[in-house]
Amino acid sequence: MVRNSSNYNTSERICYPFTQVWPNRGELGPAYTTATIIEALLVIPTSVENFLVVAGIWKTRSLHSPANFLICVLAISDMGVGIAVLPFHIAANMYALYTDFSPWCDATRIAYGIGVFFACVSLVTITAISIERVAALYWALTYESFASNNKVALFVIITWPGSALLSLLQYFDISTYKILAAAISFLCFVASTIGCFKIYQVVHHHRTQIRHQESVTKTSCNRVAEATRDRAAIAKRRKSSLAMLLLYGLFVLCYTPYVCVQLVMLFGLDNGFIQAWEITTVSIVFVNSVLNPLLYCWRMRDIRRAMMSLMEFFILSD
Repeated sequence: MVRNSSNYNTSERICYPFTQVWPNRGELGPAYTTATIIEALLVIPTSVENFLVVAGIWKTRSLHSPANFLICVLAISDMGVGIAVLPFHIAANMYALYTDFSPWCDATRIAYGIGVFFACVSLVTITAISIERVAALYWALTYESFASNNKVALFVIITWPGSALLSLLQYFDISTYKILAAAISFLCFVASTIGCFKIYQVVHHHRTQIRHQESVTKTSCNRVAEATRDRAAIAKRRKSSLAMLLLYGLFVLCYTPYVCVQLVMLFGLDNGFIQAWEITTVSIVFVNSVLNPLLYCWRMRDIRRAMMSLMEFFILSD
C-alpha cells in the first residue's frame, strides 16, 4: 500500500502542472462529458475543412501569394488541432471520467504539449496576417517589392521551432513558461489589435474614396474605365482586409473565455467550478479551428473556388 502511494506521488510529480484538476475529477464529470461530446463532433470537420484549404491553396498556382500562404500556415495549424490535439484531449477527458491516472496524465501531457504549440503558431500567424494586410493597404505601390513567399517560409522556419520550444518549456520550468507565454500573447494581441484598427481606418477611407469617385466621374470613356479599375482594386483590398478583421474577431471571441479563466486562476481562485469552466473554455478554443475555414469560404472567393474544385475532384474520382 505504501509502495502504491509512493508510485502515485511520483507520477503526480511527473504529471505536474496538470495534476491540480485530478482531485476534483469526481465533480468535473459533467464538464468532461460535455467537452468530450463537443470535441468528438469537431474532429472530422476540423481536419477535413482545413485540409481542403491547405490543398486548395497549394494546388492553385494563382493563389501562391504571401497573404494566401499565411492563410495556409494558419490552416495547417488548425488541421493539426483536428488530427492530433483533439484526439489526445478527448482521450484525456475519457480517462479522467474512468479515473485512470497514468494514461490520463500521458494523454493530457501530449494534448497540452501539441496544443500549446499549435496555439502559439496560430497566434503569431494571425499577428503576421494583420501586419501583412496593413502593409498591403498602406504601401500598396511598394508592397510587391518587399513581400515574398520566401519571407513567409522564413517566418515559418523561425516561429514553428520557437513555438515548439515554448511548448516544451512548460514541462521543465512552468514559471518561466507562464511569463514567456503571457509576454508573447500580450505583444501579439497588441500588435494585432493595432493592425486591425489601422485596417479599419483604411477600409473606411476606401469606402469614402469609392463614393467620391462615383460622384465625380464624368462620361469620358477613359475616365470611366480608369475609375472602374480603381474601384475594383480598392474593393478587392477592402474585402480581403475585412476578412482579416473577421478572422481576428473570431480568434478573440473563441480565446477570450479561456484567457479570462486563466487570469482568475492566476490570482489564486482555483476550485471545482473554475476548473469546470476551464474544461469548457478549452473546447471553445477548439471551435475556432473549425470556424476559420468557413470564414475563408464566406469571405474569400478564390479560396472558396479552390476548395470547391478540390471537393469536386475527390467526389468525381470516387
